[in-house]
Amino acid sequence: MEEKTKLQQEREALELEILREDVARRRADKEFKNQARKDQEKGFAEQRQKAAAMQAGCNHRKGGKDYASTQKRGDGDNYAVVKHTFPLGDTAVICTRCLFIWKHGTSAEKMPDGSPNPTGISYKEAINFPTDNTPSGSVQFGLRNIVAA
Repeated sequence: MEEKTKLQQEREALELEILREDVARRRADKEFKNQARKDQEKGFAEQRQKAAAMQAGCNHRKGGKDYASTQKRGDGDNYAVVKHTFPLGDTAVICTRCLFIWKHGTSAEKMPDGSPNPTGISYKEAINFPTDNTPSGSVQFGLRNIVAA
């Protein structure tokens, strides 16, 4: 009987040890995931800052040679933008040099989502940029083309 009690106590001690190890592993996994998420968010923030700095320094124009072209400083009369119309009719203006996108509702100070506009150029100004680029568009569709069966 004494041996059985000792074995039961040993088994309980082992189960407790396994449980502690499991809890410690789960806590470590959770901490690792939290740290990975923080690192990822930091990387995204750095990318957004770099993009905003590049977009703030871009003049959105075509042309430029050598150093001028690599520094987003085109010297042409036309802008390096594409005007893209989405299926429901909204049009966005996209700079092909810095990849900034002006959407309807962008003011010189803020984007439609409330974030700052690094370019200082509103959608109304951007939509009127002179360009010799061909506008792009999505397939236009409407509910009137759907026939009820």
